[in-house]
Amino acid sequence: MESTIALISPGLGPHAALAPFDAGAPKARKSFLMRRFKLLSHMIRWRKFAGERFGIGKTVERLLNEVMIPVAETGWDVGGRDVMQKVWCLQPCTESS
Repeated sequence: MESTIALISPGLGPHAALAPFDAGAPKARKSFLMRRFKLLSHMIRWRKFAGERFGIGKTVERLLNEVMIPVAETGWDVGGRDVMQKVWCLQPCTESS
């Protein structure tokens, strides 16, 4: 996780807007997010069996807050919203009365 955060940090900083436009960036961003989505869904399933013994909850939180959300926000209109809607659907629905 640390290496992923270190790799994406320069692209998310204040100078990222100054980078030249790359036509392949939206496709690459969506591919990156989909791979992280797959990892997230497996971690959530695994957490049902393992509980919090291995720190899965903290890892899920970091994956969302430090990797997926910042990357999705930089390309919200070109795929970020779609992937984050899928993330939202992973949450169990509970009805409150």
